[in-house]
Amino acid sequence: MIVLTLPYPISANRYWQTVYIGKGAQRRAIQVPTSDAKAFKAKVQQAAVLAAIGKPIAGRVRIDVQLYPQRPQDWAKRAAKAPLTWDDDVRCIDLDNANKVLLDALKGVAIEDDRWVRELHSQRMEPDGDARVVVTITPLTVAANPQGDLLPATADLLHVAGAIVRSSDEVQRLRDAKEARTPTGCAMDRCACSMLVGEAQPMCPHFRGERFQEAV
Repeated sequence: MIVLTLPYPISANRYWQTVYIGKGAQRRAIQVPTSDAKAFKAKVQQAAVLAAIGKPIAGRVRIDVQLYPQRPQDWAKRAAKAPLTWDDDVRCIDLDNANKVLLDALKGVAIEDDRWVRELHSQRMEPDGDARVVVTITPLTVAANPQGDLLPATADLLHVAGAIVRSSDEVQRLRDAKEARTPTGCAMDRCACSMLVGEAQPMCPHFRGERFQEAV
């Protein structure tokens, strides 16, 4: 884990500038760091050296950001009026803006690339003195196969689902076969078998059906 206390971040508007490259139809705009951005990143690099960071952390990381605005001179008066919310109107860069600048400044210094940031937690803190930002970088351990534990359960569910489908198909097949074999009725208009139902009817010698065709 690495903890860096960095200067208060500059705004994204001061960090990037738009430049145009190419001519004619090939002309396009790109965003590049400003001189202020380069100066800020140099301070981040200096802080990394003081923290004995020899090279950027490789792989996935979690980053926690604690942003401290500058405490105003009249903070005590504000706190007396609103003890719980006195710092709500203290001037402060918004967290999203600060995160964009910090991630770019940390890239290649404390982390390999911002694409490796899997967790990002930011918090605006109550002003307690000088403006600053405290960044904590924690390497994340990657499981050998994050989805591997799901495979046996998934296979079992697929097996059960397949068995259910096969069972349903078999039941339907038997029903279709039984309906195909059902006799068509008795050849006699006034036969006692008309009083019988179900499997008893085919016992009548007058019954006209597939299995009793020879008896008709």
